[in-house]
Amino acid sequence: MSAKQEKPASGTTAPSQTASEATEHLSTMGPFQSAGKRLDETAAGRAIEDKLEQAQLRMEEARRLYQELRDDVCHKYDGLFQEAKHRYEEIRRQNVGDLIDETLDCVRRHPGSAVMTALLAGLCLGWWRRR
Repeated sequence: MSAKQEKPASGTTAPSQTASEATEHLSTMGPFQSAGKRLDETAAGRAIEDKLEQAQLRMEEARRLYQELRDDVCHKYDGLFQEAKHRYEEIRRQNVGDLIDETLDCVRRHPGSAVMTALLAGLCLGWWRRR
């Protein structure tokens, strides 16, 4: 090629180029590059690009939904954590007599649960003592 007829920078053939020059340009690109170039020019290539764009949009939507869900869960568990921390501080400030009174009151309100808890605790202690 002469200095006047340079290849375009984008890799496309200029309108003034002949078919043989365009074929020569494709042959210098390599088999994968030329196949990719031909695929981009077909309807199938455009369909693939459309599917990729749709997949990217769906991925962005999934990221947004994940972020919203994560924020909601963090907010809820932060509230539960603060409530547990507050309850722990209340128990820590109480003396032993208050804890016993509160435990007996709980046993009076829920006798079935208290019996099952005592039974389970006895079984665990017995099993642990045998070992």
